[in-house]
Amino acid sequence: MIKFTKEEVNPALFDIPGNKAPGPDGFSSFFFQDNWELVGKDIFEAVTSFLETEMMHGLSFPSAFIKLVMTCVRTPRFSLMLNGSLHGYFESKRGLRQGDPMSPLLFVLGMEYPSQIMGRIGDKTDFYFHDRCATTKLNHLAFADDVLIFYDGDFRSVYYLLQGLKMFFKTFGLQPNAAKSAIYTSNMPEEHLRRILAVSGFQHQSLPFTDLGVPIGAKKISGKTVRFWQRK
Repeated sequence: MIKFTKEEVNPALFDIPGNKAPGPDGFSSFFFQDNWELVGKDIFEAVTSFLETEMMHGLSFPSAFIKLVMTCVRTPRFSLMLNGSLHGYFESKRGLRQGDPMSPLLFVLGMEYPSQIMGRIGDKTDFYFHDRCATTKLNHLAFADDVLIFYDGDFRSVYYLLQGLKMFFKTFGLQPNAAKSAIYTSNMPEEHLRRILAVSGFQHQSLPFTDLGVPIGAKKISGKTVRFWQRK
């Protein structure tokens, strides 16, 4: 059985920015870091208990991690306070809803996997970044429930990206909605565009489009243009 030491577990907490918290009512990392002498032993035992128990049962870390997340989703119980007293417990039956404090955390955890895939794709010698993203090696952005993907426009690069997305979909049991997925291009050869649309099944739409009220396009935009799109 694999054993973990404090020298392996403790730095993970102290690497988290101090102002981060699991929710609006949760303790920030500063709390745990500043009070490590009091709570460190309990946190270490909780983390190592989970890791060592699941690995002893022969589970790989990804499957054990998924099991932990789903346990957190499926096992909450609630009670009602009436006249100052708690009355009974009942289980959650309807799953997560938008606005649930756990939803953003699950999204971040879920999107870490495709981000790792996109990073591997970006390391390929025959993948070409968009000319404005080459310096930072940026080929995707994720925010809330939106994902933007960037590349140079050649067919091989977009094929890599689509294969990466398919791997993500199969792993999580998801299916992309082609009617809500779009490819935006600028000065791309018509032949390349036809091949990409045929492989992806997505729609081709024209620039600019808006994301969170901000117009996204191939040209530099002015503050006046931003205000115009935000009023639409």
